Amino acid sequence: MLDLSSLVQVVAAVILLAVHRYVNARRPANSFPYVPSWIPFFGASFHFRHGPMRVLQAYTATYGPVFNLTVLGKTITYVTDATLFPPLVKCPALGLFPLKIKFYERVFGSTSHDDPDVFAFLAKHTRQNILAHLSGTSLAQWTAKSHALFQRQVAEGGFGDEFDVSVYAWLAPKVFATLLDTFYGKGLCTPQLAHDFDLLESKIVALYSGAPATLLKVTEPRQRLHEALREYIEAHTDTGQFARVCVAD
Repeated sequence: MLDLSSLVQVVAAVILLAVHRYVNARRPANSFPYVPSWIPFFGASFHFRHGPMRVLQAYTATYGPVFNLTVLGKTITYVTDATLFPPLVKCPALGLFPLKIKFYERVFGSTSHDDPDVFAFLAKHTRQNILAHLSGTSLAQWTAKSHALFQRQVAEGGFGDEFDVSVYAWLAPKVFATLLDTFYGKGLCTPQLAHDFDLLESKIVALYSGAPATLLKVTEPRQRLHEALREYIEAHTDTGQFARVCVAD
């Protein structure tokens, strides 16, 4: 058994640990209400029932379901409908979301996703995309469109020398062009953009590991990619806010 002084020391240590964790805890960088939980079985159940859970439920009732997505520990948005977890878990695009954001920041040099405008944009369009594209019909439509565009790319030829021993050397450019045509539309995939993307891709491991773009000599190709995307998006959208946030990503 612990004597009184030892018990006091243990209690003091627990209190100090709790205060330290509370002060240094990550806070969501957006406006969504949240439910904190850090010490199970020590008031958490009471806190859930009588604390911010009511706020979260009221928010959900007003604005609809929101989904729990985190970027390497940074919360983007939350889910309150448990029935939506299975399709979320099975969705590859959302499973790779944190990795994609980190690629945006380290490889493509995007701004930090702590920007409230970016958080709001991601949360809004994530919900819209999930609700719109989890159905088989929508996925089938995207697949059919991409397949038709790829067939057109292959039909255009340009496979190189017939005596070239490279295995499908022509395939990667065709797939790259197909993806851009599918999700952006015609006109973005220029030879210069493809060349700059290839240069950036050749340094992708070093960039993701944290090496600076200037040292790897990919600053100019990356800047040209940014400018090409900015010009294309601004020319094909009517909303300046949408273009600004997309280019930032």
